[in-house]
Amino acid sequence: MRVVIKIGGSLIKEAPELVDRLVKEFGSESPRIPEEACTSEEHPYSILIVPGGGIFADAVRKTDERFSLSADAAHWMAILGMEQYACYLKDKSRALGIDSIASLPQGVSVLFPYRLLRTKDPLPHSWDVTSDTIAAWVAKQIGATLIKATGCGRHIQKWEISQGNFC
Repeated sequence: MRVVIKIGGSLIKEAPELVDRLVKEFGSESPRIPEEACTSEEHPYSILIVPGGGIFADAVRKTDERFSLSADAAHWMAILGMEQYACYLKDKSRALGIDSIASLPQGVSVLFPYRLLRTKDPLPHSWDVTSDTIAAWVAKQIGATLIKATGCGRHIQKWEISQGNFC
């Protein structure tokens, strides 16, 4: 089964522990799951963490407000903010880092989204496109269940589970 977990930037302190709990439960850096095996409940989970933008995207917003970036520049800089959060999660946890959704490993991995999105460029270049939008797009592309983890301070406030049609 494929699952995308979007971890919001507000969980930056708690996120490494959350990712490591997932790694402990589901593993990481395991053999890749063939596409045809992902439809059966008998097969292991492939859990893909999509990072939010958090403080990194906030820095881009402030830069945009101060210097009036083009929509393209702000879009790609914000996605690089997600990439920075992915680097943080990889550094602080035991999860595998990946930059492609073509073949997902078993267990838990963290998506470094810049190369994937730059290559496919599937979404509008606007502040209306958020890391939530990107997580939903990724979930749709790989046929995954989407779980969104957001929080404020030290408490996870909300878990949303969504399936079906995204975007």
